[in-house]
Amino acid sequence: MKKIKINKDNILMKYSKVLTLFFIVFFLTHKIYSQSDMPNWVLNRPIDNMFYIGIGFVDINDSDDYIEVAKNNALKDLASEISVNIKGISVFQQMEKDGVYNDKFHTQTQVSFVNNLEQYEIVDSWSDSKKYWVFYRLSKSIYKSIIKEKIEKSKSKSLDLLTKANRFHDYDDYSNALHFYCKAFEEIEPYLHYTLLMNYENKKINLGNEIYKSIFKLLSSITIKFKENNIETRYIKPKEKEKIIYVTYSNKSKTSLVFNLPLKVFFSKPKSQTSVIYKTDRKGQVIYKISNINLKLKEQELTVTINLVDFLNSKSILYSIIKSKNILPEDKLYINNKPTIAFFKFINNSMNLEHETFSENIKSLVVTNLFDLTNKIEEAEYGIIAKVSLEKGRIIDNGTLRLVEKTVNLNIRIIEKETRLLVFQDKIKIKNFFNIEDDDATILNKIENKLLKKIEKSFKKFKK
Repeated sequence: MKKIKINKDNILMKYSKVLTLFFIVFFLTHKIYSQSDMPNWVLNRPIDNMFYIGIGFVDINDSDDYIEVAKNNALKDLASEISVNIKGISVFQQMEKDGVYNDKFHTQTQVSFVNNLEQYEIVDSWSDSKKYWVFYRLSKSIYKSIIKEKIEKSKSKSLDLLTKANRFHDYDDYSNALHFYCKAFEEIEPYLHYTLLMNYENKKINLGNEIYKSIFKLLSSITIKFKENNIETRYIKPKEKEKIIYVTYSNKSKTSLVFNLPLKVFFSKPKSQTSVIYKTDRKGQVIYKISNINLKLKEQELTVTINLVDFLNSKSILYSIIKSKNILPEDKLYINNKPTIAFFKFINNSMNLEHETFSENIKSLVVTNLFDLTNKIEEAEYGIIAKVSLEKGRIIDNGTLRLVEKTVNLNIRIIEKETRLLVFQDKIKIKNFFNIEDDDATILNKIENKLLKKIEKSFKKFKK
């Protein structure tokens, strides 16, 4: 029987071509099938005169909560159909005139608007292996009736708050006036897209513009002022300094005190996240105690301004507008730290003690932690006296071990030169056993590091 020779390479090549063709056909078929399965609203945005349309989509792998993300995107899309002319109407015209309108405020208002949407319904959703799509709609007639009722309620409440604000303003209670102006604005904030016309005191007003202008006019009429704008600190351990802050309201006809106004005081140089909150008293003032002065810095700066979060939510569009416009009244206090000069004297009561290196190490600690030093006593504001002595104690001698007990005493005194008052004193004592052959210099060398750590701790105690 004749054997047939099979070429394995040819067979494998044929199989490879067949498999390649199969995958191409499968891919094209799957793609055609997927596109035919895709709903028309995904490919072509619907147009419906009866409904506002919102379509949102998201990459499935971009979020664990992709369904909720797609929903929010759809509602934003729906809201954009309702509020196409947001910049052309209402309070935004005034904002554009003032140069404070930007896309950030547009976005904030859209978010507020979306959060207040109601009666929308899901029409359909669709997904493939990569994306999830969702289709929402809102009846135009239902929206019109709902929004009309909500706007009227908000307008009525906002107008009452505006009336209260104006009454407090007339009574020179500017803190309460600002409070109610802000509440009046927040009440209508979700509806700033609309021209909020109302009759008020025998005239027609745009409610949003009226409140907006009232707030800016009030803030621009308030003045906050430190009684002194510069202080100089020279003492290493400054006492709390009391400074008076005045707050007044001024217009063409009068100047009044502003009482019960919350103020925020904070270090603006270097910038600090912490602040102290005060309220002005009936005299329109705050007595502020300055503490936490950093004497390592030559210059510091304190800022006082209105504590805006007492009046507005920090996520409010009005809060963002006021901050971006920089119209909050404020004042600054400049703190100049002058170096304090001291004269250092080292007294050695142990005749056998070499003390020059030890003395220099103490001086280094003084400069690092306390004062600048001078060799001229007449230039100094303070005197530092470091007095060291060694005391000999009992001896242990058992034949093989010969030790002597010695105590190192260091007395540190800081004296104010002008008054000759002792402003600080600390006594440091270290007791230990040493070889009986060790001289005083060797003993001091063995305990110097421990002694210097105690000296630095003493200086830090003085600074507190």
